[in-house]
Amino acid sequence: MPIFKKQHTDEYDREAILAAAAKAEKKGDLEQALAEYRKVLRWEPENAVLQVKAATLLAHTDRLDEAWSSFRAAASQHVKDGFFEKAISVYTQASAYFPKKFEVWDSLADLYMKRERKPDALKALLDGRHHLRELEYHRQATHLLRKACEIEPWHYRATYELARLLARTGGRDQGMHLLVGLAARNRGQRLRHVRAALFRLSPTPRNAWRFLRALVRGT
Repeated sequence: MPIFKKQHTDEYDREAILAAAAKAEKKGDLEQALAEYRKVLRWEPENAVLQVKAATLLAHTDRLDEAWSSFRAAASQHVKDGFFEKAISVYTQASAYFPKKFEVWDSLADLYMKRERKPDALKALLDGRHHLRELEYHRQATHLLRKACEIEPWHYRATYELARLLARTGGRDQGMHLLVGLAARNRGQRLRHVRAALFRLSPTPRNAWRFLRALVRGT
């Protein structure tokens, strides 16, 4: 974290400004609190902690574009300083305000992988897919699911959702290929779901028979 040099008190009384910000925030005067934090940020633009405080206040006052810029600046600063866990915390906070922001989930996954936290990376990618279910986000959702499958090949949920999404968006053959691969690697309830999806995509007698066999035998 950079060390901030105290400026001449006539120009910049850091402690007094932060105290005023905290007092305003406690009273619920978010605009005044934000104004005070921004006074400090003019002197300390690389202060990630204050960037997050400003981001949160901006989000609560519906200035979402500015809020996102502040969250992103804070996360970038933490990454620059090598504080990956702090950057993860920033994006986690941002996700509460920007659940449909692709970059939140993509960045979280990358940061988790830097920390060798593979299960958390997978969860971030699947959470992102959950929030990006509308068809207008299919490219972003496809990217997240492909990344999940790169982290853990043939991960059941990621592969299943990717296959179905591809089938809906012009990649029927790719989707079928993924489902066939899943069918070869799963049994029981998962296999029944996969066989049902294959039958819906290609309602042939062969796929019907395989679906019925999966229902009865789970194989």
